[in-house]
Amino acid sequence: MTHLTIFTVGILHDPLDSPGNQAFWAQAEKIWTELDGVPGFLGQIPFDPLDVNVPLHVRPYRDRAVCTLSLWQDAQALLTFAYRGNAHAQALRKRKDYFIRIQPNHVVWYTNGAVNPTYAQGARRMDYLVQNGPTPYAFTLHHLFTEHGHPLNRAPSPTGQE
Repeated sequence: MTHLTIFTVGILHDPLDSPGNQAFWAQAEKIWTELDGVPGFLGQIPFDPLDVNVPLHVRPYRDRAVCTLSLWQDAQALLTFAYRGNAHAQALRKRKDYFIRIQPNHVVWYTNGAVNPTYAQGARRMDYLVQNGPTPYAFTLHHLFTEHGHPLNRAPSPTGQE
């Protein structure tokens, strides 16, 4: 069985341990707590801030980079959480308060359910996305592909309604 994997990266305005990031870390805790009961959420791989596996366009900001890596049943579940989940939707509305703008800030791909993805894979896929644009190997929530490599004409509705 395949799962949808998403690797995200954000660059905080201040270094990770700065007192100016307290509001961000408090919001992140709410998001992580909320994730436990989300339908379609299969798990996350813990991030080690000392991990050197970040995409090339993020390396100059390494001391301010926050990354996530999570597994989802499908795009619908991921989109619903990302844009309709209470804590995450609130964080998205405040992202300018926490992060500098970078693109891309996420990459999505399909993985075999028997193997957990790694942050190194996420960084490599994001580098591939930067160089090649969205492909079945590395794509975004705005340019989704099916698990068989066919582009979707549009992303599924975050609410599950068409």
